[in-house]
Amino acid sequence: MKSIFVMALLVISLAVFSLSCKNTGNTFATSNTAQTTTGTSQTPLSVPQPTAADKDKILGEVVTAEREFIAANVRGDKAAIDRLISDDFSARYGGQIYDKDSWIGSPKGYSNITGDDVLKPELVGYTADTATLHFEERTTFNDNTAPSVKVVSTSFVKKDGRWLIKSTIIGH
Repeated sequence: MKSIFVMALLVISLAVFSLSCKNTGNTFATSNTAQTTTGTSQTPLSVPQPTAADKDKILGEVVTAEREFIAANVRGDKAAIDRLISDDFSARYGGQIYDKDSWIGSPKGYSNITGDDVLKPELVGYTADTATLHFEERTTFNDNTAPSVKVVSTSFVKKDGRWLIKSTIIGH
């Protein structure tokens, strides 16, 4: 008998609360929009996403940054590499994991490379200040060695108006 009374009291309380929300026009948040209890939409709660034009612009900018990074590594230009990667940079290449310090300490330049290009770039995820690029890197050599092609995934972060490489996985 006591449990029936408690259940009835709970149902009455919920009904009164529901009616009070309808009468005062209180709002509640759903996943993407603020709505009144009558179901009409008000202002979006989500952050606007970049448009298709933004996607093309971002793709061009991150491909340019990637090409600069590749060229700096081929030249062994540690100052350029430092400028192009974020402080929390990480890389996986040749079965090893690198952080910023160990990556910058590694490049000695590659005089036998005559060309290194980004092929089939695809922006697989992006916001106004982050991007993930998948592509093939084709390396050609000056000693008639056959060109090599590696699959690369690079994530970028935009800081102070510049795209920096946050992480890269080379040869997966």
